[in-house]
Amino acid sequence: MRRNISMPRARGRAAARAAALAGVLLLGACGSSDGPSGASNPFLTGDFSGGKIAEQTKQVDPSLFEKQKFCPQIELRGDSHVLPVYARGQEGDPGGMRYQATIREWARECIHSGDTMTIKVGVIGRVVTGPAGVEGAVELPLRIAVTGDEDAVLASELVPVTVAMSSASGTQGWNIVVDTITVPAADATRIYIGFDEEAGRKRR
Repeated sequence: MRRNISMPRARGRAAARAAALAGVLLLGACGSSDGPSGASNPFLTGDFSGGKIAEQTKQVDPSLFEKQKFCPQIELRGDSHVLPVYARGQEGDPGGMRYQATIREWARECIHSGDTMTIKVGVIGRVVTGPAGVEGAVELPLRIAVTGDEDAVLASELVPVTVAMSSASGTQGWNIVVDTITVPAADATRIYIGFDEEAGRKRR
């Protein structure tokens, strides 16, 4: 039986996950930002000594006003962010679960080149050992798909994610960045991520 894994509510843990995502994936945000703390204002320079501002003119880069190019949103397909794996003959039995993998965080970046767009997707997740136990490497069948109008598939890639498990730890984090998906820029409307359970069964 599948169940959704609730995310921790503590602000500290949420902030730590966000920081980990930014550090591991190195993906630029697809929206606008105010820039790093303490960055100089590109529209104004001056001498602030003595509580007075002596304004100076400065040439502004026109690219600052360019419209942000479109980058499709990422969505999870149903409950595919959870992948329970059972021992043979014990499918569906909680006591027979070897491990459960989850997708916890994700990000994307789009790089436009002419009429095409290369999409970089970063995903962070976790594997938890079940009652039946697991030792050694496990392979997670991560699927990334890009669709257009009426959910027409423009690109679909099955990405095997190998995670080394240890009975001593009982849980192990994983992360991956995929930057090999290129689609027509004008056609892409959505990015889907999730575990492809059927593909996973064929591999096991």
